[in-house]
Amino acid sequence: MGVQRASAAVLLGVLSVLAACGGGGFRQERPRPVSAQVPPVSHDDWRAAGYRQDWVGYPFMGVSGADMIRDAVVGADAVVLQEKGSRVSVLEATNGQLRWSTGLANPLTRFVGLTRDPSDANRLIVSSQTEAFTLNMTTGALIGREPFSRVVNTAPAPVGGVLVYGTSAGEVLAHRLGGGIKAWGFMGVGTIEAQPVQVGEFVASVSQRGDVTIFDPRSGTLVGRGTIYGGVESNPVAGSETVYIAGLDQSVWAFRTDGSVRWRHRTPQPLRGQPRVDGGNVYVEIPGEGFTALDAQTGAVRWSNKDVGGELVGTRSGRLIVFGNGRVSVLETRKGGTVASFEVPRVTRILADAPADGNLYAITDNNLVVKFAAR
Repeated sequence: MGVQRASAAVLLGVLSVLAACGGGGFRQERPRPVSAQVPPVSHDDWRAAGYRQDWVGYPFMGVSGADMIRDAVVGADAVVLQEKGSRVSVLEATNGQLRWSTGLANPLTRFVGLTRDPSDANRLIVSSQTEAFTLNMTTGALIGREPFSRVVNTAPAPVGGVLVYGTSAGEVLAHRLGGGIKAWGFMGVGTIEAQPVQVGEFVASVSQRGDVTIFDPRSGTLVGRGTIYGGVESNPVAGSETVYIAGLDQSVWAFRTDGSVRWRHRTPQPLRGQPRVDGGNVYVEIPGEGFTALDAQTGAVRWSNKDVGGELVGTRSGRLIVFGNGRVSVLETRKGGTVASFEVPRVTRILADAPADGNLYAITDNNLVVKFAAR
């Protein structure tokens, strides 16, 4: 009897080891749950910056894992988010309540962007690499599902009645939503990983080979072309007649819509931060020099703040709100001096619903959304 009990114990031990190894030679670990606890908030610091905490939203309560929110778009009426699987959720901007949540495809589908339809505020376009899903913003109902003629690689620029994407093959592709057809395409040089951008009535794109192309989106006519000397790790941004690019070639570039260079500002290191344009300045973090303001017309340095890094979120009462490295910094516009700076634990992104005096939405690494209302 003792031998039988010992044999049973050994067998249970073996089975336990096999279970831990998943029946093979590899250990299988379940996704670790992430606490839904709200990260600590310094109300005094936020109040000094011109904001107050309004609400906390829980868009993906059933999703396990840290930092699972892949994309977000904020507006005056709603906050749209997509997790790294395929689920899309919409929170009410007024109170953070869940309006709806839906899964679009299998978890292995790669999605590239969320877009509010500029021609119809009640339509949301969710782009995967192979097709566009159009959803009703009020109900989440699927309105349409249209395949692309080629696998796309970026979020689209909605301009001129089409969605303009970049592709890994180097083609700039315009898809006409509703018709489910390719409006036009242009084969450039190099993979496109940066989102195309609207520049006035045109649209511009930059490839990882430095090919800068500018089009009339209605016809697909190439109206300008230029070159930078490397790829990018950020998206181009635009003023009314100029596209600005922060390149890995250690330069900030400004191109006119005919493809000619308006100016080039050389930097000591490659640029990886996202530039922003606001109030006649191009703002970008320059390694070794800090958060920097360049004159949008000439490229001249107006000021640099070596103590601040990150990207411009927006402005509040005429001051700049910058987020980066786990900190929010409030800077004066004229000389870039730091007015206030404070840590924001567990916050991975901050988005504004308007460039000036808008509300801020902080996304945390445990998949929450915290709204800070302008006060």
